[in-house]
Amino acid sequence: MEASAGRIVLVEDMPFAGAGLGRLLELYGYQVQVAGSYEAALSECRSGIAPAVLITNACAARDALGAFLDRAHAEKALSGIGVIVVARLAELEDGAFYGLGVEAAVDVNAIPEELIFRVNEALFQGRNLRRYARVFTNLPVNCTVGERSVEGRVTNVGQGGAFVQSDSKIAHGDSVRFRIRLPGAVVASGEAEVRFIVDREPMAGAMKLSGFGLEFGRMDGNSADSIARFVGEVQTELRVLLG
Repeated sequence: MEASAGRIVLVEDMPFAGAGLGRLLELYGYQVQVAGSYEAALSECRSGIAPAVLITNACAARDALGAFLDRAHAEKALSGIGVIVVARLAELEDGAFYGLGVEAAVDVNAIPEELIFRVNEALFQGRNLRRYARVFTNLPVNCTVGERSVEGRVTNVGQGGAFVQSDSKIAHGDSVRFRIRLPGAVVASGEAEVRFIVDREPMAGAMKLSGFGLEFGRMDGNSADSIARFVGEVQTELRVLLG
Protein backbone atom coordinates (compact mmCIF):
# COMPACT_ATOMS: atom_id res chain seq x y z
CA MET A 1 0.00 0.00 0.00
CA GLU A 2 1.51 3.34 -1.09
CA ALA A 3 -0.78 5.66 0.88
CA SER A 4 1.13 5.76 4.15
CA ALA A 5 4.60 7.26 4.46
CA GLY A 6 5.58 4.15 6.45
CA ARG A 7 4.79 2.28 9.67
CA ILE A 8 6.61 3.32 12.83
CA VAL A 9 6.70 1.73 16.25
CA LEU A 10 7.56 4.47 18.74
CA VAL A 11 9.04 3.31 22.03
CA GLU A 12 8.50 5.97 24.68
CA ASP A 13 8.45 5.53 28.45
CA MET A 14 7.05 9.06 28.91
CA PRO A 15 3.54 8.90 27.39
CA PHE A 16 3.05 12.69 27.04
CA ALA A 17 6.33 13.13 25.14
CA GLY A 18 5.61 10.03 23.09
CA ALA A 19 2.19 11.34 22.10
CA GLY A 20 3.74 14.62 20.93
CA LEU A 21 6.36 12.92 18.79
CA GLY A 22 3.78 10.47 17.47
CA ARG A 23 1.51 13.30 16.40
CA LEU A 24 4.39 15.02 14.60
CA LEU A 25 5.11 11.83 12.66
CA GLU A 26 1.42 11.32 11.86
CA LEU A 27 1.27 14.89 10.58
CA TYR A 28 3.77 13.81 7.93
CA GLY A 29 1.67 10.78 7.03
CA TYR A 30 3.32 7.98 9.02
CA GLN A 31 1.25 5.27 10.71
CA VAL A 32 2.43 5.25 14.32
CA GLN A 33 1.98 2.68 17.09
CA VAL A 34 3.23 3.84 20.50
CA ALA A 35 4.76 1.20 22.77
CA GLY A 36 5.56 1.83 26.43
CA SER A 37 8.32 -0.78 26.66
CA TYR A 38 10.72 -2.74 24.49
CA GLU A 39 8.65 -5.88 25.06
CA ALA A 40 5.55 -4.12 23.77
CA ALA A 41 7.58 -2.81 20.83
CA LEU A 42 8.58 -6.33 19.83
CA SER A 43 4.91 -7.34 19.82
CA GLU A 44 3.99 -4.33 17.69
CA CYS A 45 6.80 -5.06 15.23
CA ARG A 46 5.57 -8.62 14.83
CA SER A 47 1.90 -7.68 14.44
CA GLY A 48 1.90 -5.39 11.45
CA ILE A 49 3.19 -5.14 7.94
CA ALA A 50 6.91 -5.79 8.13
CA PRO A 51 9.41 -4.36 7.97
CA ALA A 52 8.66 -1.50 10.36
CA VAL A 53 10.91 1.30 11.55
CA LEU A 54 11.30 1.67 15.29
CA ILE A 55 11.97 5.11 16.73
CA THR A 56 13.00 4.98 20.35
CA ASN A 57 13.64 7.61 22.98
CA ALA A 58 16.89 6.79 24.75
CA CYS A 59 15.57 7.48 28.26
CA ALA A 60 15.93 3.80 29.12
CA ALA A 61 19.33 2.27 29.91
CA ARG A 62 21.48 1.44 26.94
CA ASP A 63 21.77 -2.19 27.99
CA ALA A 64 17.98 -2.48 27.64
CA LEU A 65 18.20 -1.07 24.12
CA GLY A 66 21.04 -3.46 23.36
CA ALA A 67 19.02 -6.41 24.60
CA PHE A 68 16.08 -5.33 22.46
CA LEU A 69 18.29 -5.10 19.37
CA ASP A 70 19.80 -8.52 20.06
CA ARG A 71 16.33 -10.07 20.29
CA ALA A 72 15.08 -8.27 17.18
CA HIS A 73 18.10 -9.32 15.13
CA ALA A 74 17.72 -12.92 16.30
CA GLU A 75 14.21 -13.13 14.81
CA LYS A 76 14.19 -13.54 11.05
CA ALA A 77 10.83 -11.82 10.76
CA LEU A 78 12.25 -8.67 12.42
CA SER A 79 15.60 -8.59 10.65
CA GLY A 80 14.53 -5.73 8.40
CA ILE A 81 13.53 -3.16 11.01
CA GLY A 82 15.46 0.08 11.15
CA VAL A 83 16.11 1.61 14.58
CA ILE A 84 16.52 5.34 15.17
CA VAL A 85 17.42 6.72 18.60
CA VAL A 86 16.02 10.12 19.60
CA ALA A 87 17.98 11.44 22.58
CA ARG A 88 19.55 14.51 24.15
CA LEU A 89 22.60 15.80 22.34
CA ALA A 90 24.89 15.05 25.30
CA GLU A 91 23.82 11.39 25.14
CA LEU A 92 24.72 11.16 21.46
CA GLU A 93 28.17 12.71 21.45
CA ASP A 94 30.15 9.53 22.16
CA GLY A 95 28.52 7.65 19.29
CA ALA A 96 27.83 4.62 21.49
CA PHE A 97 24.35 4.09 20.06
CA TYR A 98 25.80 3.29 16.66
CA GLY A 99 27.84 0.53 18.26
CA LEU A 100 24.57 -1.10 19.28
CA GLY A 101 23.47 -1.33 15.66
CA VAL A 102 21.05 1.56 15.21
CA GLU A 103 20.60 3.21 11.81
CA ALA A 104 20.61 6.80 13.07
CA ALA A 105 20.73 8.90 16.24
CA VAL A 106 18.90 12.23 16.27
CA ASP A 107 18.99 15.07 18.80
CA VAL A 108 15.61 15.40 20.51
CA ASN A 109 15.74 19.16 19.77
CA ALA A 110 16.55 18.70 16.08
CA ILE A 111 14.42 20.40 13.46
CA PRO A 112 11.56 18.19 12.21
CA GLU A 113 13.14 18.08 8.75
CA GLU A 114 16.17 16.21 10.09
CA LEU A 115 14.05 13.67 11.95
CA ILE A 116 11.87 13.03 8.89
CA PHE A 117 14.94 12.73 6.67
CA ARG A 118 16.51 10.10 8.94
CA VAL A 119 13.21 8.23 9.20
CA ASN A 120 12.93 8.15 5.42
CA GLU A 121 16.48 6.87 5.10
CA ALA A 122 15.73 3.97 7.41
CA LEU A 123 12.40 3.25 5.76
CA PHE A 124 13.48 3.36 2.17
CA GLN A 125 16.92 1.74 2.13
CA GLY A 126 15.52 -1.65 1.17
CA ARG A 127 13.61 -2.13 4.43
CA ASN A 128 10.13 -1.04 3.44
CA LEU A 129 7.62 -2.62 1.08
CA ARG A 130 7.00 0.80 -0.45
CA ARG A 131 8.36 1.21 -3.98
CA TYR A 132 8.89 4.98 -3.82
CA ALA A 133 10.46 7.33 -1.30
CA ARG A 134 8.51 10.21 0.24
CA VAL A 135 9.61 13.73 1.14
CA PHE A 136 7.91 16.11 3.56
CA THR A 137 6.22 19.10 1.94
CA ASN A 138 3.73 21.88 2.53
CA LEU A 139 2.01 22.14 -0.84
CA PRO A 140 -1.54 23.28 -1.64
CA VAL A 141 -3.81 20.64 -3.12
CA ASN A 142 -7.36 20.49 -4.40
CA CYS A 143 -9.22 17.19 -4.35
CA THR A 144 -12.52 16.63 -6.14
CA VAL A 145 -14.70 13.91 -4.63
CA GLY A 146 -17.86 13.51 -6.67
CA GLU A 147 -19.26 17.03 -6.85
CA ARG A 148 -17.39 18.22 -3.74
CA SER A 149 -14.18 20.22 -3.78
CA VAL A 150 -11.77 19.59 -0.87
CA GLU A 151 -8.86 21.93 -0.13
CA GLY A 152 -5.82 20.85 1.89
CA ARG A 153 -2.05 20.78 2.24
CA VAL A 154 0.15 17.92 1.10
CA THR A 155 2.54 17.17 3.99
CA ASN A 156 4.39 14.35 2.25
CA VAL A 157 4.48 13.10 -1.31
CA GLY A 158 6.14 10.48 -3.47
CA GLN A 159 5.48 8.87 -6.83
CA GLY A 160 3.10 6.40 -5.21
CA GLY A 161 0.92 8.71 -3.15
CA ALA A 162 0.58 11.58 -0.70
CA PHE A 163 -0.77 12.54 2.69
CA VAL A 164 -3.24 15.44 2.67
CA GLN A 165 -3.81 17.46 5.82
CA SER A 166 -7.42 18.63 5.78
CA ASP A 167 -10.42 18.99 8.09
CA SER A 168 -12.82 18.04 5.30
CA LYS A 169 -14.83 14.86 5.74
CA ILE A 170 -13.80 12.14 3.34
CA ALA A 171 -14.25 8.37 3.39
CA HIS A 172 -11.91 5.42 3.05
CA GLY A 173 -12.13 4.11 -0.51
CA ASP A 174 -13.31 7.40 -2.05
CA SER A 175 -12.14 8.06 -5.62
CA VAL A 176 -10.45 11.45 -5.92
CA ARG A 177 -9.29 13.78 -8.66
CA PHE A 178 -6.33 15.76 -7.29
CA ARG A 179 -4.33 18.83 -8.32
CA ILE A 180 -1.10 19.46 -6.39
CA ARG A 181 0.63 22.79 -6.93
CA LEU A 182 4.37 22.11 -7.03
CA PRO A 183 7.04 24.85 -6.93
CA GLY A 184 7.61 26.78 -10.15
CA ALA A 185 3.92 26.97 -11.08
CA VAL A 186 3.93 23.24 -11.93
CA VAL A 187 0.70 21.32 -11.38
CA ALA A 188 0.62 17.55 -10.85
CA SER A 189 -2.81 16.01 -11.30
CA GLY A 190 -4.53 12.70 -11.72
CA GLU A 191 -6.71 10.10 -10.06
CA ALA A 192 -6.25 8.61 -6.60
CA GLU A 193 -7.98 6.52 -3.96
CA VAL A 194 -8.31 7.34 -0.25
CA ARG A 195 -6.50 4.52 1.57
CA PHE A 196 -6.60 5.66 5.21
CA ILE A 197 -8.02 8.42 7.41
CA VAL A 198 -6.38 10.26 10.33
CA ASP A 199 -8.68 12.12 12.73
CA ARG A 200 -7.19 12.80 16.16
CA GLU A 201 -8.37 15.14 18.90
CA PRO A 202 -5.66 17.67 19.84
CA MET A 203 -3.60 17.57 23.02
CA ALA A 204 -3.57 20.73 25.15
CA GLY A 205 -1.90 23.51 23.19
CA ALA A 206 -1.53 21.40 20.01
CA MET A 207 -3.28 21.54 16.67
CA LYS A 208 -5.91 19.00 15.68
CA LEU A 209 -4.47 16.37 13.37
CA SER A 210 -6.71 15.28 10.53
CA GLY A 211 -6.25 14.24 6.95
CA PHE A 212 -6.12 11.30 4.57
CA GLY A 213 -3.66 9.19 2.64
CA LEU A 214 -3.93 8.98 -1.15
CA GLU A 215 -2.71 6.19 -3.38
CA PHE A 216 -2.12 7.55 -6.87
CA GLY A 217 -3.68 5.91 -9.91
CA ARG A 218 -3.64 7.25 -13.46
CA MET A 219 -1.64 10.48 -13.72
CA ASP A 220 -2.25 13.30 -16.21
CA GLY A 221 0.41 14.23 -18.78
CA ASN A 222 3.87 14.64 -17.22
CA SER A 223 2.54 14.69 -13.64
CA ALA A 224 4.36 11.51 -12.56
CA ASP A 225 7.66 12.88 -13.90
CA SER A 226 7.05 16.24 -12.20
CA ILE A 227 6.51 14.58 -8.81
CA ALA A 228 9.57 12.33 -9.26
CA ARG A 229 11.69 15.36 -10.16
CA PHE A 230 10.40 17.34 -7.16
CA VAL A 231 11.12 14.44 -4.77
CA GLY A 232 14.64 14.09 -6.16
CA GLU A 233 15.36 17.80 -5.79
CA VAL A 234 14.17 17.84 -2.16
CA GLN A 235 16.23 14.76 -1.30
CA THR A 236 19.34 16.33 -2.83
CA GLU A 237 18.82 19.58 -0.89
CA LEU A 238 18.36 17.68 2.38
CA ARG A 239 21.51 15.60 1.87
CA VAL A 240 23.50 18.80 1.32
CA LEU A 241 21.89 20.49 4.32
CA LEU A 242 22.23 17.56 6.74
CA GLY A 243 25.51 16.10 5.50
